[in-house]
Amino acid sequence: MEKSLVSVVLGVYNGEKYLTEQIDSILRQTYRPLELIISDDASTDKTRQILKQYESNPLIRIYYQEKNIGITKNFAFAAEKAKGDLIAFSDHDDIWMENKIQKLVNAINDSPLVYSDSLLMDENGMSLDKKLSDLKKMYSGDDSRGYILSTCVWGHGMLITRKLLEKSLPMPDEIHHDIWIAFQAFLHGGIKYLDEVLTHYRQHTYSTSKTLPQKQPARKKKGTIRGVQEKISLDKTDAAIRTATVSAFLSKTCKIIFTERKRLCISACVIHVEIPGTTIYVFKKRFCQSPC
Repeated sequence: MEKSLVSVVLGVYNGEKYLTEQIDSILRQTYRPLELIISDDASTDKTRQILKQYESNPLIRIYYQEKNIGITKNFAFAAEKAKGDLIAFSDHDDIWMENKIQKLVNAINDSPLVYSDSLLMDENGMSLDKKLSDLKKMYSGDDSRGYILSTCVWGHGMLITRKLLEKSLPMPDEIHHDIWIAFQAFLHGGIKYLDEVLTHYRQHTYSTSKTLPQKQPARKKKGTIRGVQEKISLDKTDAAIRTATVSAFLSKTCKIIFTERKRLCISACVIHVEIPGTTIYVFKKRFCQSPC
């Protein structure tokens, strides 16, 4: 049986410090056939010089943006160049285990998206002795409730089908590509978790507070408004990001649903989000393709 081509999509901006290590870890993958598509988002450091050294590699195609277009557009641009039946996404500063793609390919089966665990490391590549699964509740299934406020899928850990990629294009600028793709997976069959560490996920000082949330204890449900109302506390930094993401996400989603005349099913109706100085209400939703 012929094996599926896997396209690895790597977006980079000013990645001179770690880029070589990441590219080499992808090229060491035991799985074949494999292609690597790299899009440089108009880097101002030595990223382009580093990429020039890989231009002759037959497994790699490299594109250079003339001006900075942002992370989501850059990943979307590179993803549209992918030829594979399966697509993986890569940051420019992580390290992949050599059997990562093989393990994900073996695990995906009929799911549109499979994702794996990651070991956190610091800027110098030293282990922080924590896995993402220590900090987040990993999940398999098709229930999207709470996903936007409690992301468990990171782009660097996922493998998706071409069909899911096509369903995810075009990607809205306001939402990170991995959040949008995972949401589309919920709409089209669900997500699957592979409980193995397949990536060393680099943490940077400026982003540690955003990337290392503590796993939250189960909350008691209280009150009802056509469903269940939850009260969620978010730290100030994360809250600002999540508020913007939720707002853009729901706005974009509703436009798509109305445009395509799809029904939006709502259960566990309302989430109450408290942010210092602000109180907002957003729907906590379970999206599906057909009427309830």
